Amino acid sequence: MRQRFPDVSKFGEKWKRENRQRNVYPPPSDGREWMLVDDAAKLYGISTHSLLQKARKLQWQRTSGHNIKTWLLKEDVMHYWNFLQKRERWYKRRLPKCWEPQVGDIAGMEPERIPRIFWTSKQAAEYLGVSVHRISELARKGKLPVYVPNGTGRGRQHWYSPTNLRNLKDDEERQRGRAIWEKGKETMRQGGVAREVYRAKHRARVYKDIPLGWITIWEMAERLDISYSCAHCLRRRGRILCEQFTGHWEKRRPWFVHEDSVEEYRATEHYQKTQKQGKAAALSVIETRAEPSVAEPSPSQETQGRAVRPELSLGYTREELSFGYSRDDMPESSMTIEW
Repeated sequence: MRQRFPDVSKFGEKWKRENRQRNVYPPPSDGREWMLVDDAAKLYGISTHSLLQKARKLQWQRTSGHNIKTWLLKEDVMHYWNFLQKRERWYKRRLPKCWEPQVGDIAGMEPERIPRIFWTSKQAAEYLGVSVHRISELARKGKLPVYVPNGTGRGRQHWYSPTNLRNLKDDEERQRGRAIWEKGKETMRQGGVAREVYRAKHRARVYKDIPLGWITIWEMAERLDISYSCAHCLRRRGRILCEQFTGHWEKRRPWFVHEDSVEEYRATEHYQKTQKQGKAAALSVIETRAEPSVAEPSPSQETQGRAVRPELSLGYTREELSFGYSRDDMPESSMTIEW
Protein backbone atom coordinates (compact mmCIF):
# COMPACT_ATOMS: atom_id res chain seq x y z
CA MET A 1 0.00 0.00 0.00
CA ARG A 2 1.47 3.31 -1.05
CA GLN A 3 0.89 6.61 0.72
CA ARG A 4 0.93 9.91 -1.14
CA PHE A 5 2.83 12.86 0.27
CA PRO A 6 0.83 16.00 0.97
CA ASP A 7 0.76 18.59 -1.76
CA VAL A 8 3.91 20.66 -1.17
CA SER A 9 6.00 22.73 -3.51
CA LYS A 10 9.28 21.03 -4.30
CA PHE A 11 10.89 24.38 -4.98
CA GLY A 12 9.63 26.08 -1.82
CA GLU A 13 12.26 27.84 0.26
CA LYS A 14 10.80 26.53 3.53
CA TRP A 15 10.91 22.93 2.33
CA LYS A 16 14.57 23.37 1.24
CA ARG A 17 15.61 24.77 4.62
CA GLU A 18 13.92 21.99 6.64
CA ASN A 19 15.46 19.18 4.56
CA ARG A 20 19.20 19.21 4.88
CA GLN A 21 19.50 16.08 2.70
CA ARG A 22 18.57 16.37 -0.97
CA ASN A 23 15.30 14.75 -2.13
CA VAL A 24 14.41 13.46 1.36
CA TYR A 25 10.99 14.23 2.81
CA PRO A 26 10.10 13.41 6.46
CA PRO A 27 8.42 10.00 7.01
CA PRO A 28 4.70 9.73 7.78
CA SER A 29 3.83 10.62 11.37
CA ASP A 30 1.45 7.73 12.11
CA GLY A 31 3.26 6.34 15.16
CA ARG A 32 5.02 3.55 13.25
CA GLU A 33 8.73 3.18 12.48
CA TRP A 34 9.85 3.85 8.92
CA MET A 35 13.18 3.15 7.19
CA LEU A 36 14.69 5.04 4.31
CA VAL A 37 15.10 2.97 1.16
CA ASP A 38 18.87 3.69 1.03
CA ASP A 39 19.41 2.27 4.55
CA ALA A 40 17.32 -0.82 3.74
CA ALA A 41 19.33 -1.36 0.53
CA LYS A 42 22.60 -1.26 2.50
CA LEU A 43 21.15 -3.80 4.98
CA TYR A 44 20.26 -6.24 2.19
CA GLY A 45 23.41 -5.52 0.18
CA ILE A 46 21.55 -4.72 -3.04
CA SER A 47 20.80 -1.62 -5.06
CA THR A 48 17.96 0.77 -4.30
CA HIS A 49 16.21 -0.05 -7.56
CA SER A 50 16.28 -3.80 -6.81
CA LEU A 51 14.90 -3.23 -3.32
CA LEU A 52 12.06 -1.09 -4.68
CA GLN A 53 11.15 -3.88 -7.10
CA LYS A 54 11.18 -6.35 -4.22
CA ALA A 55 8.96 -3.99 -2.17
CA ARG A 56 6.41 -3.77 -5.00
CA LYS A 57 6.42 -7.56 -5.42
CA LEU A 58 5.97 -8.24 -1.70
CA GLN A 59 3.47 -5.37 -1.33
CA TRP A 60 5.32 -3.56 1.44
CA GLN A 61 3.82 -0.39 2.83
CA ARG A 62 5.81 2.51 1.38
CA THR A 63 5.60 6.16 0.43
CA SER A 64 5.80 7.49 -3.10
CA GLY A 65 6.60 10.81 -4.60
CA HIS A 66 8.21 12.15 -7.77
CA ASN A 67 11.96 12.57 -7.33
CA ILE A 68 11.59 12.01 -3.55
CA LYS A 69 13.25 9.23 -1.56
CA THR A 70 10.92 6.39 -0.59
CA TRP A 71 10.25 5.38 3.02
CA LEU A 72 9.58 1.71 3.82
CA LEU A 73 7.79 0.37 6.86
CA LYS A 74 10.50 -1.00 9.16
CA GLU A 75 8.32 -3.91 10.29
CA ASP A 76 8.04 -5.26 6.74
CA VAL A 77 11.77 -4.79 6.06
CA MET A 78 12.91 -6.59 9.22
CA HIS A 79 10.35 -9.39 8.86
CA TYR A 80 11.69 -10.32 5.44
CA TRP A 81 15.27 -9.90 6.65
CA ASN A 82 14.69 -12.39 9.51
CA PHE A 83 13.13 -14.81 7.02
CA LEU A 84 16.25 -14.66 4.83
CA GLN A 85 18.50 -15.30 7.83
CA LYS A 86 16.49 -18.35 8.91
CA ARG A 87 16.52 -19.70 5.36
CA GLU A 88 20.29 -19.27 5.14
CA ARG A 89 20.76 -21.20 8.39
CA TRP A 90 18.50 -23.96 7.06
CA TYR A 91 20.54 -24.18 3.84
CA LYS A 92 23.71 -24.64 5.89
CA ARG A 93 22.17 -27.47 7.91
CA ARG A 94 20.69 -29.19 4.85
CA LEU A 95 22.54 -32.17 3.40
CA PRO A 96 22.37 -33.32 -0.24
CA LYS A 97 20.66 -36.58 -1.13
CA CYS A 98 23.81 -38.58 -2.00
CA TRP A 99 25.88 -37.09 0.84
CA GLU A 100 28.22 -39.34 2.81
CA PRO A 101 30.19 -38.23 5.89
CA GLN A 102 33.91 -37.94 5.54
CA VAL A 103 35.74 -40.49 7.66
CA GLY A 104 39.35 -39.88 8.60
CA ASP A 105 41.73 -42.77 8.17
CA ILE A 106 44.32 -43.31 10.92
CA ALA A 107 45.42 -46.77 9.82
CA GLY A 108 49.08 -45.67 9.68
CA MET A 109 49.14 -44.57 13.31
CA GLU A 110 50.52 -46.83 16.01
CA PRO A 111 47.76 -48.59 18.02
CA GLU A 112 49.31 -47.57 21.36
CA ARG A 113 49.30 -43.91 20.37
CA ILE A 114 45.67 -43.68 19.28
CA PRO A 115 44.08 -43.74 22.80
CA ARG A 116 46.41 -40.95 23.92
CA ILE A 117 45.28 -38.62 21.13
CA PHE A 118 41.66 -39.55 20.38
CA TRP A 119 38.59 -40.37 22.49
CA THR A 120 36.22 -43.29 22.20
CA SER A 121 32.48 -42.98 21.61
CA LYS A 122 31.77 -43.47 25.31
CA GLN A 123 34.23 -40.78 26.35
CA ALA A 124 32.83 -38.38 23.74
CA ALA A 125 29.28 -39.04 24.95
CA GLU A 126 30.26 -38.34 28.56
CA TYR A 127 31.96 -35.10 27.53
CA LEU A 128 28.96 -33.80 25.57
CA GLY A 129 26.40 -35.16 28.03
CA VAL A 130 24.56 -37.27 25.43
CA SER A 131 24.18 -40.96 24.63
CA VAL A 132 26.50 -43.06 22.47
CA HIS A 133 23.72 -43.38 19.88
CA ARG A 134 23.57 -39.58 19.64
CA ILE A 135 27.34 -39.44 19.04
CA SER A 136 26.99 -41.87 16.14
CA GLU A 137 24.10 -39.82 14.75
CA LEU A 138 26.19 -36.62 14.87
CA ALA A 139 28.96 -38.43 13.01
CA ARG A 140 26.54 -39.67 10.33
CA LYS A 141 25.15 -36.16 9.83
CA GLY A 142 28.64 -34.73 9.43
CA LYS A 143 28.45 -32.47 12.49
CA LEU A 144 31.28 -34.36 14.21
CA PRO A 145 34.34 -35.74 12.35
CA VAL A 146 35.08 -39.39 13.05
CA TYR A 147 38.29 -41.37 12.60
CA VAL A 148 38.71 -45.13 12.07
CA PRO A 149 41.95 -47.11 12.35
CA ASN A 150 41.24 -49.83 9.79
CA GLY A 151 39.22 -49.83 6.57
CA THR A 152 35.46 -49.87 6.30
CA GLY A 153 32.71 -52.17 7.50
CA ARG A 154 30.65 -52.83 10.59
CA GLY A 155 32.21 -53.31 13.99
CA ARG A 156 35.08 -50.89 13.49
CA GLN A 157 36.18 -48.66 16.36
CA HIS A 158 35.30 -44.97 16.05
CA TRP A 159 37.63 -42.33 17.48
CA TYR A 160 36.90 -38.62 17.99
CA SER A 161 39.19 -35.65 18.31
CA PRO A 162 38.92 -33.66 21.60
CA THR A 163 39.32 -30.42 19.65
CA ASN A 164 36.31 -31.20 17.45
CA LEU A 165 34.29 -32.15 20.51
CA ARG A 166 35.21 -28.91 22.24
CA ASN A 167 34.25 -26.84 19.19
CA LEU A 168 30.91 -28.63 18.92
CA LYS A 169 30.19 -28.11 22.61
CA ASP A 170 30.92 -24.37 22.40
CA ASP A 171 28.84 -23.88 19.25
CA GLU A 172 26.16 -21.21 19.78
CA GLU A 173 23.53 -22.99 17.72
CA ARG A 174 24.02 -26.22 19.68
CA GLN A 175 23.81 -24.35 22.98
CA ARG A 176 20.47 -22.83 21.94
CA GLY A 177 19.12 -26.24 20.97
CA ARG A 178 20.47 -27.74 24.18
CA ALA A 179 18.70 -25.07 26.24
CA ILE A 180 15.42 -25.83 24.48
CA TRP A 181 15.94 -29.57 25.09
CA GLU A 182 16.65 -29.02 28.79
CA LYS A 183 13.52 -26.92 29.09
CA GLY A 184 11.47 -29.67 27.47
CA LYS A 185 12.92 -32.30 29.80
CA GLU A 186 12.11 -30.17 32.82
CA THR A 187 8.56 -29.79 31.55
CA MET A 188 8.26 -33.57 31.21
CA ARG A 189 9.55 -34.03 34.77
CA GLN A 190 6.97 -31.59 36.04
CA GLY A 191 4.26 -33.34 34.01
CA GLY A 192 4.85 -36.53 35.95
CA VAL A 193 3.23 -35.03 39.03
CA ALA A 194 0.74 -32.83 37.19
CA ARG A 195 -2.13 -35.25 37.83
CA GLU A 196 -1.51 -35.38 41.57
CA VAL A 197 -1.19 -31.60 41.75
CA TYR A 198 -4.42 -31.11 39.82
CA ARG A 199 -6.34 -33.55 42.00
CA ALA A 200 -4.95 -31.92 45.13
CA LYS A 201 -6.08 -28.52 43.91
CA HIS A 202 -9.46 -29.89 42.93
CA ARG A 203 -10.02 -31.43 46.35
CA ALA A 204 -8.91 -28.29 48.14
CA ARG A 205 -11.18 -26.05 46.05
CA VAL A 206 -13.55 -23.99 48.14
CA TYR A 207 -16.99 -23.42 46.66
CA LYS A 208 -18.70 -20.24 47.71
CA ASP A 209 -22.37 -19.84 48.68
CA ILE A 210 -22.80 -23.58 49.36
CA PRO A 211 -24.92 -24.50 52.43
CA LEU A 212 -23.33 -26.39 55.29
CA GLY A 213 -23.51 -30.16 55.20
CA TRP A 214 -23.00 -30.54 51.43
CA ILE A 215 -19.87 -32.18 50.00
CA THR A 216 -18.57 -32.83 46.48
CA ILE A 217 -18.87 -36.05 44.50
CA TRP A 218 -15.12 -36.65 44.86
CA GLU A 219 -15.30 -36.50 48.66
CA MET A 220 -18.32 -38.80 48.67
CA ALA A 221 -16.43 -41.38 46.56
CA GLU A 222 -13.51 -41.28 48.99
CA ARG A 223 -15.77 -41.71 52.03
CA LEU A 224 -17.57 -44.71 50.54
CA ASP A 225 -14.39 -46.19 49.00
CA ILE A 226 -15.90 -46.33 45.51
CA SER A 227 -14.94 -44.92 42.13
CA TYR A 228 -16.00 -41.55 40.75
CA SER A 229 -18.15 -43.17 38.04
CA CYS A 230 -19.85 -45.40 40.63
CA ALA A 231 -20.68 -42.30 42.68
CA HIS A 232 -22.42 -40.72 39.68
CA CYS A 233 -24.20 -44.02 39.07
CA LEU A 234 -25.64 -43.86 42.60
CA ARG A 235 -26.66 -40.27 41.95
CA ARG A 236 -28.53 -41.15 38.75
CA ARG A 237 -30.34 -44.04 40.44
CA GLY A 238 -31.48 -41.83 43.33
CA ARG A 239 -29.60 -43.72 46.05
CA ILE A 240 -28.26 -40.52 47.57
CA LEU A 241 -29.51 -36.95 47.86
CA CYS A 242 -27.75 -34.72 45.30
CA GLU A 243 -28.24 -31.12 44.26
CA GLN A 244 -26.81 -28.59 41.80
CA PHE A 245 -26.66 -25.06 43.16
CA THR A 246 -26.88 -21.96 41.00
CA GLY A 247 -23.84 -19.73 40.65
CA HIS A 248 -20.91 -18.83 38.42
CA TRP A 249 -18.72 -21.90 37.86
CA GLU A 250 -15.52 -22.30 35.86
CA LYS A 251 -16.75 -25.15 33.64
CA ARG A 252 -20.10 -26.80 34.39
CA ARG A 253 -22.26 -26.89 37.47
CA PRO A 254 -20.86 -29.47 39.93
CA TRP A 255 -22.96 -31.92 41.91
CA PHE A 256 -23.07 -31.79 45.71
CA VAL A 257 -24.13 -34.57 48.09
CA HIS A 258 -25.60 -34.18 51.57
CA GLU A 259 -23.49 -35.72 54.32
CA ASP A 260 -26.48 -37.27 56.10
CA SER A 261 -27.49 -39.00 52.87
CA VAL A 262 -24.00 -40.50 52.56
CA GLU A 263 -24.07 -41.85 56.11
CA GLU A 264 -27.57 -43.26 55.62
CA TYR A 265 -26.48 -45.06 52.47
CA ARG A 266 -23.43 -46.45 54.27
CA ALA A 267 -25.71 -48.11 56.83
CA THR A 268 -27.98 -49.71 54.23
CA GLU A 269 -27.90 -53.40 53.34
CA HIS A 270 -27.30 -52.54 49.70
CA TYR A 271 -23.94 -50.86 50.45
CA GLN A 272 -22.79 -53.68 52.74
CA LYS A 273 -23.78 -56.30 50.15
CA THR A 274 -22.02 -54.57 47.27
CA GLN A 275 -18.85 -54.07 49.29
CA LYS A 276 -18.80 -57.72 50.33
CA GLN A 277 -19.46 -58.95 46.79
CA GLY A 278 -16.78 -56.67 45.33
CA LYS A 279 -14.18 -58.06 47.72
CA ALA A 280 -15.28 -61.62 46.98
CA ALA A 281 -15.01 -61.04 43.22
CA ALA A 282 -11.53 -59.55 43.61
CA LEU A 283 -10.40 -62.49 45.71
CA SER A 284 -11.82 -65.00 43.21
CA VAL A 285 -9.74 -63.41 40.45
CA ILE A 286 -6.58 -63.37 42.51
CA GLU A 287 -6.86 -66.91 43.79
CA THR A 288 -5.70 -69.69 41.47
CA ARG A 289 -7.60 -72.86 42.12
CA ALA A 290 -7.84 -75.88 39.86
CA GLU A 291 -10.94 -78.10 40.00
CA PRO A 292 -10.63 -80.73 37.21
CA SER A 293 -13.83 -82.65 36.48
CA VAL A 294 -14.35 -86.12 35.04
CA ALA A 295 -14.97 -84.90 31.53
CA GLU A 296 -11.90 -82.67 31.53
CA PRO A 297 -8.51 -84.21 30.66
CA SER A 298 -6.05 -84.82 33.41
CA PRO A 299 -3.24 -82.33 34.02
CA SER A 300 -0.69 -84.92 32.86
CA GLN A 301 -2.29 -85.00 29.40
CA GLU A 302 -2.92 -81.37 28.39
CA THR A 303 -2.47 -78.94 31.28
CA GLN A 304 0.90 -80.19 32.34
CA GLY A 305 3.42 -77.33 32.26
CA ARG A 306 0.68 -74.66 31.91
CA ALA A 307 -0.67 -72.21 34.46
CA VAL A 308 -4.13 -73.15 35.66
CA ARG A 309 -6.70 -70.54 34.65
CA PRO A 310 -8.80 -69.22 37.57
CA GLU A 311 -12.54 -69.75 37.37
CA LEU A 312 -14.89 -66.83 38.13
CA SER A 313 -18.54 -67.89 38.35
CA LEU A 314 -20.12 -64.68 39.77
CA GLY A 315 -22.64 -66.74 41.77
CA TYR A 316 -23.87 -69.02 38.94
CA THR A 317 -23.43 -72.81 38.93
CA ARG A 318 -22.01 -74.80 36.02
CA GLU A 319 -25.52 -76.01 35.06
CA GLU A 320 -26.86 -72.45 35.06
CA LEU A 321 -24.07 -71.34 32.74
CA SER A 322 -24.78 -74.13 30.23
CA PHE A 323 -26.39 -73.43 26.87
CA GLY A 324 -29.78 -74.81 27.94
CA TYR A 325 -30.92 -71.42 29.27
CA SER A 326 -31.78 -68.25 27.42
CA ARG A 327 -31.69 -64.71 28.67
CA ASP A 328 -35.40 -64.71 29.56
CA ASP A 329 -35.60 -67.91 31.61
CA MET A 330 -32.17 -67.59 33.27
CA PRO A 331 -32.65 -68.10 37.04
CA GLU A 332 -31.74 -65.25 39.35
CA SER A 333 -28.24 -65.43 40.77
CA SER A 334 -27.32 -64.96 44.36
CA MET A 335 -25.15 -62.02 43.25
CA THR A 336 -28.06 -60.02 41.82
CA ILE A 337 -28.19 -56.47 43.13
CA GLU A 338 -31.52 -54.67 43.27
CA TRP A 339 -31.19 -50.99 42.41
